[in-house]
Amino acid sequence: MAERVCIIAHMSEKREPIEFDGETFHPVPGDEVAYASVRGRVGFHDFRSRGGGRFRLACTRIVEGVLRAWYFADGNRRDRTAARLVWQTFHGPVPSDSFPVSVNGDPHDVRLVNLRLRSRCETGGGLRSGRSILTRHQVLEIRSRPEAMVADLALEFGVAESTISYVRSGASYKDVAAPQPQPATPEQLDRLRRRMREVGIDDRFVQFVLSRVERSGRLRIPAKEAEAFGIAVWPRTVAITIARRHHLLRQAGRQIYEAAVDMPEGTWQSHFEDLVLSQHQREVLSVRVSRAIAVNDEIPSCVVDSIVDATSLDGRFDKGAITGTAFSSTQSRVIMRLLLCGGVVEEVSRRTLVFVDMPGRTHTHGREGARVKPVEPSSSGYREAVRMLVRGDDLSAVAYESGVPAAIAQKMAKALSVDTVTRLLLASGKQSQLPRLLGLPEPAAKAIAEHVSRSNHTSIQSTIR
Repeated sequence: MAERVCIIAHMSEKREPIEFDGETFHPVPGDEVAYASVRGRVGFHDFRSRGGGRFRLACTRIVEGVLRAWYFADGNRRDRTAARLVWQTFHGPVPSDSFPVSVNGDPHDVRLVNLRLRSRCETGGGLRSGRSILTRHQVLEIRSRPEAMVADLALEFGVAESTISYVRSGASYKDVAAPQPQPATPEQLDRLRRRMREVGIDDRFVQFVLSRVERSGRLRIPAKEAEAFGIAVWPRTVAITIARRHHLLRQAGRQIYEAAVDMPEGTWQSHFEDLVLSQHQREVLSVRVSRAIAVNDEIPSCVVDSIVDATSLDGRFDKGAITGTAFSSTQSRVIMRLLLCGGVVEEVSRRTLVFVDMPGRTHTHGREGARVKPVEPSSSGYREAVRMLVRGDDLSAVAYESGVPAAIAQKMAKALSVDTVTRLLLASGKQSQLPRLLGLPEPAAKAIAEHVSRSNHTSIQSTIR
């Protein structure tokens, strides 16, 4: 160790420029191992390697928007500002009231020709770390944009996210006067109160929002303060979701929102009407759901209203609208199977269903809610449905496996239960009238006729034997 200290002391006394990697590295005054080049690169003598004093390039990284260089000296790691080392090498010590910065604003570019000294009063006081490169104008711009995300501002101004947070909170640049927020006017509060109550938001959450909203609409909803106000996590999440769905709140940052305090009355009425289902849409969707679940008498009627109330403008609704009103998990699965097999809805995700071809907001003449008919099952599907019904399978299982709508499957089951009528019609040669008399599509009536004919043939053969 003593020998290494002597080597370092000897090197510090007589150090010459070093040619390395096509560049000339000059010794940094006041540092016994560091070197810097006019191109902004930093090197050092690494005495940890065998042979002693091998020259290496220092590692660099961006910290709070500043390029830092770290290297080893006397067994310890040193962390220095790369721009300061370059300036100190060629221009001497840096004054205490200034610091070197990049002229083009690129923190990676610390070439000697791209450096200049900037006074701390030029930045409005600087950060407590003393390494800020933000101007007073930039600080005011950051504080005037509360809706911008911290990560976006950090990328735009070339600083760390913590720097943006310090600027916004006032922990840095204390001598730069931050704009004082103005409270919302009584007209704005009354307008926002009425609109939040119209969409069904809890009164306690409404009072919390009105007590914190600013005149510009900016609003912070910290979780701890909301809980102290008596609003639990789940009610707060539901209220924010409803408000964002109706465009009363807009996410502007972490726990920061913008409230629609300046939307005119007429605009809000048309806007609110466009956010909910029309009466015609509710009626059409109620009819579709009622027809699909009519084959099961045990399903409660309130399921229809629950599904329609939870449906958005694009026809999507959460499966919780079914599970919340069904008597059991088995019944909720039956309801979803009936809706899926009947061609009423489609499954788009694990938790979301969507109506097939949402109807328009107004009635279209000649079309039932602009509904697209489900795909007609094939002849093999009808034959498979007949086999399953004869076997005694459940209607929902028949509709799911064969692709035949549940309503048609129910009519086929009734026709099979009174197959005597079908036999008489077949015996009298009136097979073409089966679809009309049974109220079934022609492929379904044909599948039933084939089954009855096979059963008659089988019974005759058994009698002969």
